[in-house]
Amino acid sequence: RKRKISSGQVTDSKIRKYDAIYLNYGFVVSTTSVEQPQCVRCCRVLSNESMKPSKLIRHFQANHGQYKDKGREFFERKAKELLSAQVGLKASTTMDKKLLKISYIVAQKICQQKMPHTIGEKLIMPCAIEIVREMQGDQKAKALTQIPISNDSVKRRISSMSADILEQ
Repeated sequence: RKRKISSGQVTDSKIRKYDAIYLNYGFVVSTTSVEQPQCVRCCRVLSNESMKPSKLIRHFQANHGQYKDKGREFFERKAKELLSAQVGLKASTTMDKKLLKISYIVAQKICQQKMPHTIGEKLIMPCAIEIVREMQGDQKAKALTQIPISNDSVKRRISSMSADILEQ
């Protein structure tokens, strides 16, 4: 059990475990550190609290109603497709170490200045591209677009740095 403290009240929230029966509802366990259900149709990862049959069924019927009468074999096939797609994605998205380092540097600067995470993609990247285009040309400016500094990337980088600091 994990304890939550919100508005002065202490409540216990149960960390749920994945059960193989959830595949009957169209969900597999995600590859994150905490077990979370992942839909085999839309690849959406739901919260750990959603790991109840009633909530899984509700998601599947609301979003994928045309597949609700499919059998377990169908969901097993989709789970294999999802797993192979994730393995292929991981293999194809190996990022250059320089790009990753730049992404962490930008995330750190955004965090230090207490700016919104979206400033990277809305202000920093367009400015950097224009500067490099004027100084070095279009070819080098185009290379900057490979740097991951979207809102979600900055959030992940900050969380990663925070976890590393706590671990140290």
